[in-house]
Amino acid sequence: MEKLDLKDIQNVLLEIMKDVDRVCRANNIVYFASGGTCLGAVRHKGFIPWDDDIDVKIKREDYFRFLEIYEKEKNPMYKIFDFHTNENAKVTFAKISDTRTRINYQQTLNTDDLGISVDIFPIDYVSSANYKKANAQKDLLFKKLHLSQQQPSANYNNKLNKIFDGVKKIARPFFAPKEPIYYLYKLEELATKENNNPNADLAGNLLSQDICDMHDKHVFDSYIDLDFEDMKIMCPVDYDTHLTNNYGDYMTLPKEEDRVAHPADAYWVGEKNA
Repeated sequence: MEKLDLKDIQNVLLEIMKDVDRVCRANNIVYFASGGTCLGAVRHKGFIPWDDDIDVKIKREDYFRFLEIYEKEKNPMYKIFDFHTNENAKVTFAKISDTRTRINYQQTLNTDDLGISVDIFPIDYVSSANYKKANAQKDLLFKKLHLSQQQPSANYNNKLNKIFDGVKKIARPFFAPKEPIYYLYKLEELATKENNNPNADLAGNLLSQDICDMHDKHVFDSYIDLDFEDMKIMCPVDYDTHLTNNYGDYMTLPKEEDRVAHPADAYWVGEKNA
């Protein structure tokens, strides 16, 4: 299999994003480029030069509608990974994957048929008064989810990982006796609990494991089209609040040693121009 370089990966991601954008605009579905994708649009008018992913958010009320419509109207070379319809998708968000590629994440569990993907995250709401409690519940459920999964750790030849997997096997019946799908639905139940609460003043990806991704809900009131490579993408109209919350002084480039992509290898398995 031929390995893709960073530019190849970015080109594949851009084509997926164009397809997502096409379907969303045709069906009046608003999405929001987020995280590094939004930052790339604002600071670079495209990809952050060392970035290798695209992140998009859609309000929960449109999220399932998007997945249903996109399944019918997508380019056939793309595949949706979503735990509601695909047993191999053991994450709390959807991935739109290019079937001509395969990707091997070095620090996460692998899915045999997963390729280079655009990530689609649902936007949920929570009140400031309940956020700390909800975040603690989320952390506990994620620990149970990870413990419930049977796959061995990445880099299984590492002695410490073998020990860790042995401990997981012993602990699983006591602390995470259910199948992964049970904890995925529990996480979704937690995330959507306050979506109809008029006092829920925070919005974002409540189930984010990496960075604080909840903002004043006005951030996602509307969108603005910004240049991204050779297309326009929808970004939060108040992208300044979104990016400042996540990155601080986001217009200043990080140190050279911090300009790194995600640890993954991607390969062509189909025709590049299919």
